[in-house]
Amino acid sequence: MRRCCSGLLGSLSEFNGSEGLKREFIFVSKAYYLEGAAPPFNGSMTLMTLTFTTLTVGIGSIDMTTVNLADNGVPVSNPIPNVNYDGTVTVLPPSMYMRSDQHVVNNATMYKLMNTHTGNYNVTSTSSLDPENEWVAYWGVRTWKRSSTGTETEVTSGSPVAVVSRATSGQGTQSMTWNCPVKNLTTTDCLVVRVYYKFDTSNWTQCAQFSTTQLNATLLLGQTWTVYYYTSRSYNSQQHKTYMYYYWDSTYSSRIENLNYN
Repeated sequence: MRRCCSGLLGSLSEFNGSEGLKREFIFVSKAYYLEGAAPPFNGSMTLMTLTFTTLTVGIGSIDMTTVNLADNGVPVSNPIPNVNYDGTVTVLPPSMYMRSDQHVVNNATMYKLMNTHTGNYNVTSTSSLDPENEWVAYWGVRTWKRSSTGTETEVTSGSPVAVVSRATSGQGTQSMTWNCPVKNLTTTDCLVVRVYYKFDTSNWTQCAQFSTTQLNATLLLGQTWTVYYYTSRSYNSQQHKTYMYYYWDSTYSSRIENLNYN
């Protein structure tokens, strides 16, 4: 006896972006056979795994239709009752990693902001005299769109956003969100993200700057970014100084998530 299942996976996905509603139709036919006189069993098991490559970001539905399970008996197949469960999928933009290598985009040399890592890392640091080990360290970002002629227009409001802090010594990844507004772009624009740090007794100082390639896009979408920083704060009791560090690339996953444009 041969147990089998076959089915048609029909999906109608709707992606709600600022450009309107986009529909995608996907139909996949699959069959699975279990040969031989397999012993009876109850319960659940994985019969097949389907992997999809997405064409755009957004929220869509996955609808299961015409799924049949049966014993392929002779001369008559015996149906096996089953219940289909539909679902939804949320497709997010790829993470934009702060890399340790540089490129020249729109007349400026900066570290790369791209959706892959390199094998190297970089770090910047600053320190402050702190007799009582009480200074709080802060990190944040500002961002601009930069034209092909080098003109920059700030997207943030003039001070760092998505700010994280350390009041005691330690290190690791920290994150904070920021609501990016909708901004018009030209196709040759790139995005520039600058990371700043400070102690609570000092002013913000730029510690690194990153740029994308030219985006070939006309709109920066209004999304909630999550900015991840690998930060460190340490105290030197002999020098009576507090040090703060910002690391990125390689194993230090400083990045921006949900940065989206079209």
